[in-house]
Amino acid sequence: EIGYGFNRHEWSKGYATEAIKTLVKFGFEVMGLNRIEAIVTLGNAGSVKALKKANFTQEGIVRERTLMKGEFVDDVILSIIKRDYIMKYRHLKNNIENLFEDYAQNHYFSGVGFVKIKDEIIYGGAKGYAHKGYKIENTLTTKFDTASITKLFTTVAILQLVDSGKLNLSDRILNIIDIGETTIPNEVTIYHLLTHTSGIADDADEEANEDYEDIWKDKPCYATRETADFLPNFIHKEPNFKPGEGHRYNNVGFILLGLAIEKITGVKYMDYIVKNIFKVANMANTEFCYFDGIFENVAEGYGMIENENEEFVGWRKNIFSYPPIGSPDSGAYTTVEDLDKFIHALKDGHLLSPKLTKEIFKDQILVEDNEIVRYIQCYGFDSFFNKKYASLSYCKDGINVGVANILKYYPENDMTIAIMSNQEANIWKMCSDIQDIIFENK
Repeated sequence: EIGYGFNRHEWSKGYATEAIKTLVKFGFEVMGLNRIEAIVTLGNAGSVKALKKANFTQEGIVRERTLMKGEFVDDVILSIIKRDYIMKYRHLKNNIENLFEDYAQNHYFSGVGFVKIKDEIIYGGAKGYAHKGYKIENTLTTKFDTASITKLFTTVAILQLVDSGKLNLSDRILNIIDIGETTIPNEVTIYHLLTHTSGIADDADEEANEDYEDIWKDKPCYATRETADFLPNFIHKEPNFKPGEGHRYNNVGFILLGLAIEKITGVKYMDYIVKNIFKVANMANTEFCYFDGIFENVAEGYGMIENENEEFVGWRKNIFSYPPIGSPDSGAYTTVEDLDKFIHALKDGHLLSPKLTKEIFKDQILVEDNEIVRYIQCYGFDSFFNKKYASLSYCKDGINVGVANILKYYPENDMTIAIMSNQEANIWKMCSDIQDIIFENK
């Protein structure tokens, strides 16, 4: 028998809920119990509510069971049996499976989904085709283009160089790399590039609704293969604002960071990332794939074709939509399970020192704060505090023609949600729907 009490000042902070969940999990999964009972003093509505939230059933009242302040008082007895515990998680899994099936059937989703809480995989499944022509189905081991999630790998690489003393966040990027004549201000630092506060012009400005695919209408995408090959697309464009005087999402800042990695280490960006991040994090199914290369188990990307009325009429391959190889801002290929390995390797301190591990998750720039969410820019990650669920998450997403991905990690729950699609689907709404299913069933 285990009992507990909380100081009044510590009430309503979620401690009881977490304690109940931990004890129930230990009882059923470690001790092999079939039934767990809870006894609560009659009138303690808060504890009864917490137990019912954990799927306990109220069975009745035990008369004058407990001696309190010299008097015998009645208690409420609640219980949960192993079958109830199993069915709760089965119900959760079924709801998420139904969600993915609905998006696959009715909302153009083709890809994989992964939901993991602590060590338990709540959902792992695949929908649609990796290759439509040959009807090759997606699986959990299919590799997908990560798009901008690659920026996380670049961020970690930069912080590794800070860890080793080879770089400072305050260093000016143009003091590290020589790119010739440019409109990029001399004052732009590594910090500015990591936090999207440099003000430099993007190659295709997403916030101005410019289309990255349009860049390759007048120049062959297949000719861009090295990190430096991206420079002509942006280094002569006028900045949007002075460094540090605003926040505007920027892709090409990570091209400059990739060049800094190459200059400081003396090795190509991709080689550095593979050795110092993918291998260290045991991401065995992650690599940089060429469109014109031969790679196993890789999903093709499919862009949507619409008619003049913006109605869907079919799919096209995305092989001419951007360069044939990944870069420091986009394009490594991975699996949802490898993304989970990455976030845990990072969180557990295998990729950075304790100081920099803490720093990468630290709030940097407040972007938005409204009645629904507080959105803060970190290094690489976006930090979201959902006010409805009082839940903090770190997120990175990525979208391109034929690519849509999201990685979201909830530290308080040790929960990963990862969705990767090789078609243009609303993975953000999917992730939000999964969040609702989970937190409304907690």
